Amino acid sequence: MTTRNQLRKAVLALPETEEAAHAAMPAFSVRGKGFASLPEDGWVQLRLPPERVVAAVDQAEATEPGEGDLPAGIGRPATRALRGAGLATLDLVAAKSEAELLELHSVGPKTVRILKQALAEQERSLRR
Repeated sequence: MTTRNQLRKAVLALPETEEAAHAAMPAFSVRGKGFASLPEDGWVQLRLPPERVVAAVDQAEATEPGEGDLPAGIGRPATRALRGAGLATLDLVAAKSEAELLELHSVGPKTVRILKQALAEQERSLRR
């Protein structure tokens, strides 16, 4: 089961997503168009046109498994999350801070540790 905080983190990782209150509950939108809200009853209300769902999946899968140089040890969910955020290479990851990476759903401390090790092997690090 996903918690409200995990959902909030995942939704805010999507490009151009903004959070605001709507009818006294957290709500999320892109360019002024609402697509999700979190009522107190624990159920998520989604309003996603099919083309947005397809576009999000296509973006997350745009980089084939053999493309990019993300370490395999981070696992498939973290790889998908990074690619979905436009971070398919270590060069792009290095431009982010540890806190920014941890905001992505499926990217946890273990993933960040592995990414830091891979960058250190190239004498690089995450942005501070």
